[in-house]
Amino acid sequence: MANVQNFGFGYEATDREEYESYASISLSESAIAAAFPPHIDLSWKMTPVKNQGVYGSCVGFAVASMIEIVPVALGVVQDESERFIWYNSKNNDGLGNPNLDRGTFIPVAVGTVQTLGSCWEIRSPYTSPLATPSRVAYSQAQNMKVTNVYRLAGTTLNDYKGMLSIGWPVIVGFDIFGDREYQKEYLFV
Repeated sequence: MANVQNFGFGYEATDREEYESYASISLSESAIAAAFPPHIDLSWKMTPVKNQGVYGSCVGFAVASMIEIVPVALGVVQDESERFIWYNSKNNDGLGNPNLDRGTFIPVAVGTVQTLGSCWEIRSPYTSPLATPSRVAYSQAQNMKVTNVYRLAGTTLNDYKGMLSIGWPVIVGFDIFGDREYQKEYLFV
């Protein structure tokens, strides 16, 4: 079987201890049950769907989308740089060279946007995903730090639905095994 990192899969499983270091948030069972509308659509709060191409940068895309959701909901389109988040998360995750196409950890990406910040796509475009972002990008990121992050205490489908139904986005990570040919045939990617 092929080495997963050779194919640039974008999500790396997170240590439970690191995950649990975030403040948790949960809804009461009665709030969850009452909160489910027949249809949940947060797309009006988000920028258009983007294509990460062949790179294992899904964590950067997920975290950028989470950051964008509040300003967009307020009518301010703010296109975050997936490349900046992905590159700097890889630089901070302890796995080695950030110039390689490989995945990273969701909590590392979240921590990166809390400590280092993020920048607009125009400052660090995804046209060269493996290149080091510019000084201008790092300068802008200092003024664009995430201040509040929560982990969802529950892990059931109803927990996810509850958060979505009150307008909060959720990042979900899972492992993908095998090589790209297997995925194309069985996972339709």
